[in-house]
Amino acid sequence: MAITTTFNAQSFSSTGVDLSTTNLTTAVTVGSEEIYLVKSIIVSNYDASNAVNVSAQWTDNSNSDTAYWIQKNKAMSAETSYDILGANMGPVVLHESDTIKVQASAANRAHVTVTVMKLGRGTGL
Repeated sequence: MAITTTFNAQSFSSTGVDLSTTNLTTAVTVGSEEIYLVKSIIVSNYDASNAVNVSAQWTDNSNSDTAYWIQKNKAMSAETSYDILGANMGPVVLHESDTIKVQASAANRAHVTVTVMKLGRGTGL
């Protein structure tokens, strides 16, 4: 008898992060026994006169926390927004304990909003 694993959409969720330092900042950590489908990573440079560069990566917990860049040093003019995943990239699938981290070249210039679809795990026959 074959056993298959099915995934059911449970909910959509957004979280926001203020990049108040130039350190890598965790925006999302996948919960226990969950899978997240990352739909968008929107960065907003809210500074009225200064540009900022932003980067985003995901960390694979199942592979010794290996980090993979999604976007590296995207230059953003003052008062602009950018969806890192955009129309030309597919969604990113994250598994238990994986993370999305973001970073800015200057503190207190950018906000990040990450929207995910949380998937629940169920076993079917």
